[in-house]
Amino acid sequence: MIPTGDPLLYLSSPPQKQRRLRLTPRVRVFLFVSTYILFLSVALDIAVLFRLRAQGQLTSPVVTLRLLETYVDSVWRGVWLFPGAFLCTWVFQRGINRRPLRELGLGGGSHFGETLAFGTLLGLFLMTTLFVTLLLTGHLRFIGPATAEPPVRSHELGLTLYAVLLGLHCLGQVLVAQGYVLHTLAAKGSWAGPLLFTATTFALLHGLNFHLTLLGVINVFLLGLLLGYLCLLTQSLWATWGCYWAWSYACGVVYSLPVRGINGLYHLLQVTLVGDTLLTGGSFGPEGGLYGTAILLLGLAIVSYAAPIGEEGKEARPETN
Repeated sequence: MIPTGDPLLYLSSPPQKQRRLRLTPRVRVFLFVSTYILFLSVALDIAVLFRLRAQGQLTSPVVTLRLLETYVDSVWRGVWLFPGAFLCTWVFQRGINRRPLRELGLGGGSHFGETLAFGTLLGLFLMTTLFVTLLLTGHLRFIGPATAEPPVRSHELGLTLYAVLLGLHCLGQVLVAQGYVLHTLAAKGSWAGPLLFTATTFALLHGLNFHLTLLGVINVFLLGLLLGYLCLLTQSLWATWGCYWAWSYACGVVYSLPVRGINGLYHLLQVTLVGDTLLTGGSFGPEGGLYGTAILLLGLAIVSYAAPIGEEGKEARPETN
């Protein structure tokens, strides 16, 4: 259709802007978490069912459910968790937030080595302190070095492979919680509310772990709080990942304790928790006991006053006189 009237007026009129659907940070986070959980659930179920079918173990619904629990319980799910977490994070960060991935704390920068080393050493120090506390109070019984043969040719190879898979597992979780969720909610400058919500999300990601108790939920929440606060201060997701990986690897492999209800395939020691489970955490591991609560609070104090500060992390550090 040819326009009528003054052609100069028609040519000079600005084109109408296309309306773009703008999602609030809360809506984006809700869609992100929902998408991630759906992807993870489907991927894990398919992977486990194929593995069970190949082994000829799909004999009955009851046996299948028990075997599903056994395999999903393994850290080998990190092979499936990380690609799903990375894909969801990349799609939402680039496609919806329209921001580069490095703004989630994944950039290198001049403080990369410092923040990664601080986080890794912090996780190792806290878990070592927890192990020594259990040992000195008589709540840990040392039996000897591990003697069970791992399901690979070399014990050293198994420990290395487990470290890599656990690293992927931990990186996937921090990408979801302390990466996309925390940075999306804290984009406008506020950090207290997003930090609490992120810690809650982190606790919910472990809501189906075996032997979970109320104190275990509280301690996993505190661990999420510690990791999120470390990320806010250092502005580095690598510091958070290093702390989480070192904490989990030291707990499950070096000190051979249950990690949030999960018994890993590889251990250096043979130990057992004894005494009051309220203190030790019992089958859930030391993260489910009061000793674990005290160590996590200590970790929060250390992060508050000793963590290296990133360019935008000063607002989250408490003032000291």
